[in-house]
Amino acid sequence: MCVPTGVTLVELLISIVLLGALLAAVAGAVATMFGATRSAQSGINANAQAREVMETLRAQWTNGSAARAAYDANCIKIALPDGAIVTVGAVNPATNTYTPQPVNVVPPEGICPAGGYNQSLKRIQVTIQHNGRALSHLTLELPRP
Repeated sequence: MCVPTGVTLVELLISIVLLGALLAAVAGAVATMFGATRSAQSGINANAQAREVMETLRAQWTNGSAARAAYDANCIKIALPDGAIVTVGAVNPATNTYTPQPVNVVPPEGICPAGGYNQSLKRIQVTIQHNGRALSHLTLELPRP
């Protein structure tokens, strides 16, 4: 007696459906991984931009003969990247109160206006936003030079 060894059409269709479902699940997982990678890369780029702005501001407010004048004027000479927001305020170390102050952002070749914000300690915050969502937020407290 001979046993048939062929595959029926029903078995073939079931295996194709199962393979399709498996491939759809794998494709969904891969798409999710690519989305997570893209989101993480956006966060990394935003952190780098925020650090660059913060370091530029810190260098301008601590180094050189014009540091104290720039500090007192809340002035930063920089071309801010898109979505960058810089906030500055006075900090009273005794009470840890924060008083926001206006920031003067001028082009790198610009001239800082004179200012009278000569507090002993300032809190600087740099936020990078994209589509209304904060991707990075850095804070630094800087004493008067």
